[in-house]
Amino acid sequence: QGALVNQLAGAGNQVVVSGTTTVDSQGGAASAGAVQLSQSGNQFGGAVNLKSGTTQVNASGALTLGTLQTGALTVGSQGALNLGQGRVQGDLNAVTQGAAITQAAAGAAALVVDGNANLDAQGATGTAAAITLNQAGNDFKGTVSAKGNPVWLTDANTLKTGAITATGKVRVVLGRRKECP
Repeated sequence: QGALVNQLAGAGNQVVVSGTTTVDSQGGAASAGAVQLSQSGNQFGGAVNLKSGTTQVNASGALTLGTLQTGALTVGSQGALNLGQGRVQGDLNAVTQGAAITQAAAGAAALVVDGNANLDAQGATGTAAAITLNQAGNDFKGTVSAKGNPVWLTDANTLKTGAITATGKVRVVLGRRKECP
C-alpha cells in the first residue's frame, strides 16, 4: 500500500503553495494511501492533482482540483471550489461557505463519482451559491444531494437524486433517465 500523506495539526502548519500541487500517495505501490490536508488555513494558488486513497483537502480561499484519482474525497473551501476532472472511487463530499461549486472547463475530461455525492454551496453562511457540474461525460453512480442557487447537474447515464435544495432553478441533463427518491 502507498504512504499516508498527513498534515501536522496546529497553528503555523498550513500548506501554502503558489503554483500547481501534485500529491501521489501511491507511488509504485499496488494501492494508494490516504491524504489528509485538512487545515482550514491551507492556500493553493494552482490546481491540486490527487492520486490517492481516502482524501481530505481544505482551503481558506478558492480551491481548484485538477486531475483526480482518489478513494472517498472530502473537500472544503472558503471560496469557489472547482472539482476538476477524473474519478472518485468512493463518496464525494464538497462544501463551500457560500461560494460556487464547478468543474473543469468544457473539453476537459468529466467527473466520475462511484459513490454518493453531497454538494453544498451554502455551508454555514445561509447564502447559497451556484452548483454547475455540466460536463456531458459526468457519471454520478450513487445518490446526488445538492444545496445551491441554482443547481445544474449533468450525467451521461441515469441520476439518482437525494435532497436537492435550491433557492433558484434546478437543471438536470441526462443521457438516460432520472430517479427521484
